[in-house]
Amino acid sequence: MNIEDFRNFCLSLPATHEEMPFDEQTLVFKVAGKMFALTDIDSFESITLKCEPEKAQELRARYASVMPGYHMHKKYWNTLRLDGSLQDEALRHWILHSYAQVVAGLPKKSGNRFLKAKPNLDVPEKKIRYMPISSDFTAYQAAYEMSEEERLQRAETYLAHLQKRRSLREFSDRPVARQLIAHIIKAAGTAPSGAHKQPWTFCAVSNPEIKRQIREAAEAEEYENYHGRMSESWLQDLQAFGTDWQKPFLEIAPWLIVVFRKIYDLDAEGQKHNNYYVSESVGLAAGFLLTAIHEAGLVALTHTPSPMNFLSKVLRRPANEKPFLLIPVGFPAKDAQVPALSRKPLDEICVFFE
Repeated sequence: MNIEDFRNFCLSLPATHEEMPFDEQTLVFKVAGKMFALTDIDSFESITLKCEPEKAQELRARYASVMPGYHMHKKYWNTLRLDGSLQDEALRHWILHSYAQVVAGLPKKSGNRFLKAKPNLDVPEKKIRYMPISSDFTAYQAAYEMSEEERLQRAETYLAHLQKRRSLREFSDRPVARQLIAHIIKAAGTAPSGAHKQPWTFCAVSNPEIKRQIREAAEAEEYENYHGRMSESWLQDLQAFGTDWQKPFLEIAPWLIVVFRKIYDLDAEGQKHNNYYVSESVGLAAGFLLTAIHEAGLVALTHTPSPMNFLSKVLRRPANEKPFLLIPVGFPAKDAQVPALSRKPLDEICVFFE
């Protein structure tokens, strides 16, 4: 089920309307003014539905893709992850169940107008199943054998190398070879992804005019953020970094890598094919990207102007791609400085169970 199918099915139910009462991403469906379904229109990675309490618990125990409702009353709401493990028929049944639950709570006279009989929502197990995956296999090319001492030494060396990685806002305009950027992006593309869909696009920008457009649009959004959108506590947290709405590094850095997440793919016939765990997959690829940048002796900044929709417009990206990160890449400026920060020790980020 893609977002168009979901939307059309919800709107096909009597007296249903859609609205976005919370933000520009959360699409809500209501019957007689009461909410029965919602989703994030950018990612469409899950849908949240109302459910009879006992059935809600049963579905959570039975299906790994069904979880307590995110940001909702967990007794009455479930969030269903759209990871491909549930068939569309099951999703339609549960949307109907949610609709029925809401209608049942309406005044009797109103409710009877929408739902004259509660539908049978018990879908047989054989109709709700995890879909088998067919694929060719090849032998795993393992790393060469090494002693335990060598493994530990390599891990310690790698840690020491990554401890030197820092986010930087002071860039040099020193050129960086296109081939180097290409290899860095190829390294990011080795990240794992849901069902190996690789739901990412990396836009590498060195064109001065496009960088200027990106900077102007980003600064316009950031000005609004620093002058009203951000809370006082948020602004206080940013004081340690000495940031403001002005972003000159977006033009000074020789390259901007804009990471987009692909909500779905289109085949040659224009047919949509869902991607799974999109945000998680793209987040992993972004981590690989930053590590590769550091490995190449360059520096970067994970910049997240909010909202980022202007990036889709400037770079003319298709509707199935949504901006995820804006990353300036280059060499550090002479005498560049970074905040004197420390990372959390192991005992604050890890719990061992032995």
